[in-house]
Order: sequence, then C-alpha cells, then structure tokens
Amino acid sequence: MSVWGDIARSWLSMKRWVKAWLFFLNAVFLAALAFLDRPEGRWILIAYVASGPLLLAIAWRQRGLTRILGVAHLLPWLPLLVYVAYALILGEVRLQGEPWLYGYLVVLAATLVLCLSLDAWDVLRWLRGERFVLGSDEAFRRGASALAPPEPPSPRRWAGETAKRLFTEHGVPFNRALGLKVVEVAPDSSRVALRLPHRRRNTNDGGSVHGGAILALAESVHGVAVLWQFSPREHRMVTKHAAIRYLAPAHGEIRVAFSLEPDMKLRIATELGRSGKCEFSLSSVVRDEHDAEVARLDATYVIRRKAGAAR
Repeated sequence: MSVWGDIARSWLSMKRWVKAWLFFLNAVFLAALAFLDRPEGRWILIAYVASGPLLLAIAWRQRGLTRILGVAHLLPWLPLLVYVAYALILGEVRLQGEPWLYGYLVVLAATLVLCLSLDAWDVLRWLRGERFVLGSDEAFRRGASALAPPEPPSPRRWAGETAKRLFTEHGVPFNRALGLKVVEVAPDSSRVALRLPHRRRNTNDGGSVHGGAILALAESVHGVAVLWQFSPREHRMVTKHAAIRYLAPAHGEIRVAFSLEPDMKLRIATELGRSGKCEFSLSSVVRDEHDAEVARLDATYVIRRKAGAAR
C-alpha cells in the first residue's frame, strides 16, 4: 500500500469521538475568517496553516497517524495561546468594545488549552514507547483504534463479511441482547476480533462488566473463528467445558482477538470428514480499553455435522 493509502487507513480507523473533536477544533480555527480585518484573526489563521506542513511531514515519515503528531500542534499553537492570552488579559481586546471578537478568543483559548494538553500527553506517551500507527494490529490491540481494511473489498468478500457480521451481531439472540460487535473477520475467518461496548445493563452492582458478559465475548470469538470455517448452515458447535479466570474488574469497553492455527483447522476438518464431529480446546484473552488483561478463557468445544449436510 502507498504512503497515502496508509495515512488514509489511519484516518479511517480513528474513533468517532476523535473525529468529532477534530471537526470541532478545525471549525473553531476557521471561525477566525470572520475577523480577518483584525491582526488577531490573521495571526490565528497563520498559526493554523503553519501546523499543516508539520502534520503532513510527520504522518508521511510515520506512514500514518501516531502520537508524535502532537508536536505539529505544540510548536505553532503554544505561541498562539500566549498571544491570545496576552490580548485578553492585558486588554488588547475588550468585552465592552468588541464582544464578538472577545467571545471568540475566549472559546479559542479554552480550546487550545484542552488541545495542547492532549497533545502534550500524546507526545509523552510516544516518548515512553507507544509508537504504534493508528489502523495497525497493535493499535487495535491496545484499544486506540478500530482496524480499517487495507484495501476496498471485492463485492464477494464484502458480502461474506457482511453475512458474518449480521449473523454474529444479530443472528445470535444473546449476542444481540449484549450488543456485541464485530471489529474484524479475516476473509477465511481464521482471525476474528470482537468488542463489547460499555452498556449499563451489562454491568454488575459494582459497576464493572458482568462476568457472564465477559465469558460470552470470550466464547463468541471462538465460535465465529471455527464455525465460519466449516459453514454454520451445515455444522453446529457447542461448548462442552469452559474455565475462565477473572484477572481484574473490567470497566468500559472490552475486546478480544483470536486466530485459529492452521494445524487446529486441519485437525477439525479431518475429524469432521472421518466421523462427522470433533472435540477440541481453545483459549482466548479478554482485554479492556487500556489493553489490560481482565480474563482468560480455556474452553472445550464439540462441532458436529448436521444431519443431511453434505460431506
């Protein structure tokens, strides 16, 4: 994929609240166009435009969006914040004489304080080692972003992914009640990633995610990864034994990712072909939105070929 493609993938993988924040941030800066007759408006736009080449240069070098992008805001906008504060505090712009400009500068100053605080925290985390690119497997695993497809899927692949998503999210009544969501399903279903958004009805009386909801998420990722390898129309898969260890209380969104090893797939296919059923064991790890492990599941399943299904 080209550098531009990697950057686009990073952008698409950002969480919705981040995109909403960036939309608001840009709208606040562009509002300075209404004050082009004043030096404050012109300096604001100059600082805004100055961040663009810095953002592009860093994103190009990193082949996507990373936490170090905060530098592109800190360098031109810290001096701008000092300039705006000077204008407000020392009376260069007065509420009585210029209420619209004064109000705008107050909003801009508050926005800059919040933005630069977030940017400084991002840069600090980058220096501490969080150097993943949004849209990458590591970014998803750490809960920083959703995975964006590396390339537009073909109509056939899109139809297959949609069928898997609809079956997992809506075809299983319990999954639908929990609000379980598909993040990623590989074309051959060998890799699956699921998430469970925070919902109050999925919590216990202590406010953390209910253990039953965690178990359901950990089991479901196995079901999707295995059952869709051998067609859910022709096979039925049930849990025979499950042992889950709860490692820490889970708060907020939780997620799980699982990859079915080729050797395990071959074993299941061989036994299904020979006897029509297979018993096997799988493990998965559930993580919270901060990438901390909250539970580990070890489960044994049985998959059977339905009566009348073709061999």
